[in-house]
Amino acid sequence: MDNQKDKNFSESKFLIITHTFATGPAQELRDFFIKNKISFSFLEHPFSFNKNQRRSKITFFKKGKEKFFFEGIKINGPDLFHFVKDFFYTIYFIFKTREKYNICVAADNLNTFSAWFLKKFGYIDKLIYWTIDYTPKRFENKFFNETYHWMDRFCCYRAYLTWNSSKRMKEARRKNGVDIKRCAEEIIVQDGCHFEEIERISNEKANRFKLVFMGHLAENKGIDLIIKSMPDLLKEYRRITLTIIGTGPEEKNLKDLVQGLNIQDRVSFTGFIKDHKELEKIIASCGIALAPYLPDPNSYTFFSDVGKVKIYLACGLPVLITDVPEVAQELQREKAGLIFDYSKEDLSKKVGYLLENKGIYFQYRANAIKFAQGSSWDRVFSDALNKTFNIIY
Repeated sequence: MDNQKDKNFSESKFLIITHTFATGPAQELRDFFIKNKISFSFLEHPFSFNKNQRRSKITFFKKGKEKFFFEGIKINGPDLFHFVKDFFYTIYFIFKTREKYNICVAADNLNTFSAWFLKKFGYIDKLIYWTIDYTPKRFENKFFNETYHWMDRFCCYRAYLTWNSSKRMKEARRKNGVDIKRCAEEIIVQDGCHFEEIERISNEKANRFKLVFMGHLAENKGIDLIIKSMPDLLKEYRRITLTIIGTGPEEKNLKDLVQGLNIQDRVSFTGFIKDHKELEKIIASCGIALAPYLPDPNSYTFFSDVGKVKIYLACGLPVLITDVPEVAQELQREKAGLIFDYSKEDLSKKVGYLLENKGIYFQYRANAIKFAQGSSWDRVFSDALNKTFNIIY
């Protein structure tokens, strides 16, 4: 960061509020603040399905150094119960410590809604509504879905700024009844990657026959499509393998599918990998990355940026992706990836295109790295905060 931004940041005190499962943009913002010796507090609420963390927690940092933290009690229950709990814990933690903040960055509408109450009580000066993901159909239950969108409108109208992860969000909100003229000014804050930290392997060592998928192992993520494509791919390319990184409710079913197809020796499951350096090392050792998003117009992916694609690219992997997220067309245009239809046949065809054309593969590999260079987390947050300070001050 330049000297002027350093001065602005050092004179400000931040509050980050987020929900947590694994690592994500809010954790990256936390690490960015630590690296740049910024004073802030990090308030995190675990999702109900987060088995590794059960307690809401607030951690205080002075000039990037952790000073102390408070935790709530361990609570189990349905999602609605968790959402109510999170709201009251946000209020409780801040009231308990009586800390005041110049800027609060609240990820999602529930956290922004609770932060608005803190602002009314004078604990927050400027409130930023950070929408990392968005969908017109957040809940199947009509009442819950309408409540979700009422809260989204409330936050758009009352925040000082909105940070949106894609340009599509504004249009989606307009179609969903949001008065864009009443909304806070928008800044686009896309997902990033640890570009400078990643050790990419040379072209000579790159093995394009190693496919990789990283993500939450849940229904409608397209992982079963990849696995079902493997027998046909193996008939043409005996050296091909598939590495699946992540965990989730569908893990057992996916492993059963692999066994049923008798391809256990060609498909490996790593489970959840917490250390991002280890994760990136595994991905960098592979050759082609897969992002088979289900073509659902109500999916989060259609309206949001996709962090794992940036990691794939930064590791030097061309990406095969369905035409769902905003970035897909850009990847194809820049020849850093290829769009495929959501079918075994087209996925196999596009994999084959990169496997059979070594020169083209290396061209796509070079373009992937070039594409990712501008997506480092340092650059993402430096740009976002610089724009934020220009608007606020």
